[in-house]
Amino acid sequence: MPSWYVSSMSEKDTRIIVYQERYKTFRYLDRLRWLMFQIAVATGGGVLALARNGGSPPVWAWVAVAVILLSAGVAMIQINNGLRKNGEVLREFGKQIGDDQIPVPGEKGCRKSIGCMIAWFMVAAGAGILTFLICGGGK
Repeated sequence: MPSWYVSSMSEKDTRIIVYQERYKTFRYLDRLRWLMFQIAVATGGGVLALARNGGSPPVWAWVAVAVILLSAGVAMIQINNGLRKNGEVLREFGKQIGDDQIPVPGEKGCRKSIGCMIAWFMVAAGAGILTFLICGGGK
């Protein structure tokens, strides 16, 4: 028996508790995924706006934006993976208690998930900025 099992509870009560906890995790991960996007937009835009001194932003500002985009994009990808895995388990527990309408994010591949596409775009944009700077475009 699992360590969280309490003998005084019925099997259905246990499933409902696990389902509720998985659903809370699902909602938390979904909010966290979009929070990463918001952080990247706010901090990246803020760095560029504050670093601009009458002209174009200096190289260090572009490097900071690239690192922010890469970091937030990779975090979103990892959160998407956790969300998908949690969604699969949530769906299984949902079926056991009669809820069979739970969507699993990314279930049909990354091309169908806007969160996944945005995350990969952020990674590509960050890598593109760094590549541009390394190749001498930031002079």
